[in-house]
Amino acid sequence: MRRFLILSILLFSSYVFALPNQHHDPLHLDLQASSAEYERLIQSQNLRLFQNSEASPENAALQEIVAVGKRNLDWLQLINTKQDPDLQFTKPGTLTGIPITQPSKYSAKTVLADYTKMQTELPGAMKKVLIDGAPLTETLPMAEAEYLIWGRKVDRLYQTTLRWLLMVPYLSYYSSKQVYDIRGFYFLAQEKDLKTTLADYLNLPTERQAQLKDWLIGQCRNNLIDKRACLEKFDKLAAAKNLQGYFDLYQPEAKQMYEEYFQIQNPRRDLIWSQSGGNITSALNFVDPVDEATRSFIKDNLEDEWHWSNWALKINFARPASVQMILQPGITPHVNGLGGNNIYMDKNAPFSEADVQFTIRHEFGHVLGFPDCYVEYYDTNEETMVNYQIDITNMMCSRAGKLQERHFHDLYKEYHH
Repeated sequence: MRRFLILSILLFSSYVFALPNQHHDPLHLDLQASSAEYERLIQSQNLRLFQNSEASPENAALQEIVAVGKRNLDWLQLINTKQDPDLQFTKPGTLTGIPITQPSKYSAKTVLADYTKMQTELPGAMKKVLIDGAPLTETLPMAEAEYLIWGRKVDRLYQTTLRWLLMVPYLSYYSSKQVYDIRGFYFLAQEKDLKTTLADYLNLPTERQAQLKDWLIGQCRNNLIDKRACLEKFDKLAAAKNLQGYFDLYQPEAKQMYEEYFQIQNPRRDLIWSQSGGNITSALNFVDPVDEATRSFIKDNLEDEWHWSNWALKINFARPASVQMILQPGITPHVNGLGGNNIYMDKNAPFSEADVQFTIRHEFGHVLGFPDCYVEYYDTNEETMVNYQIDITNMMCSRAGKLQERHFHDLYKEYHH
């Protein structure tokens, strides 16, 4: 609950008080936001990624990556004037998630290294257009499959570069979020015979000691304790051959933090459950958006996603209704707090986009009280942003995920009376 309260205050304040061109509050960006979503955000808030006072070889190279990324999308758009159906860099099935075992790490240094490597590997026909500036063509420069593979690689680098540039003003904020990195708890929970391992810590290989130390200190940090204090306590109990005591001291709070990434918070009271025979229905009233296209977008996406076995969600556009979808141009999609009533969606984003269809399904999870289950923070030692999705099969963690059986059971436990 402590993690939820602190983060909800920070995130909610950013939505309520942040104004265009102000950089006091962090931006809330999905880990797998598409290039179109990044571009709409930048344009709507009139954000400047590069200031004149920041001229440097590094920034010049970053600007080049941004230019190449935009050119890549412009080229795809031109090619699609001759394609039916359109080709897409991002579509259902192409996202694999960012697993907790393989977190993403990015910074100016990493994107520049990736760009240098890409320049040597990019097929000549694409390099000639994207980097060397040859005219865009209406026809594919190579076989469709190969073009999409490399086009997606360029697009992902473009997204990572934009994300880094958007995060730079908030690095101090994201450095404070390292205490919410729950990998220590996650990996220690999977250790077999941990008690014996900890008792034999001083006899383990150096690499294994470092691994366990990192996980144990991570659990300590989950208690919102300063890293120096965690290290001092660790050294003291390691010398006393009592690392089990260190584990026992901090594991309960770390476990609670981990579980809060999945638990329903602030449950609502207008989700009506009914049962007929062996079928269970949950009904929720939405404010009628009036036009049929918006009605269909809401109803079709939510009812298609939110069902499991013999349970199904039913969306009604009827009174009384508290939940509504609010369309605002250029806004970052969000809900006004867990268990909130207002789903804010970007008016400029077409309902036909797969990313937009996923977003309404995901944001509705927040309406029901489910939090995001991904982690992102700035590692001050490595000077990189780090992020991962705790469970890439879970739609509240990852765009590669879906509604799970646990969602139904949590809803049934919380709402069915």
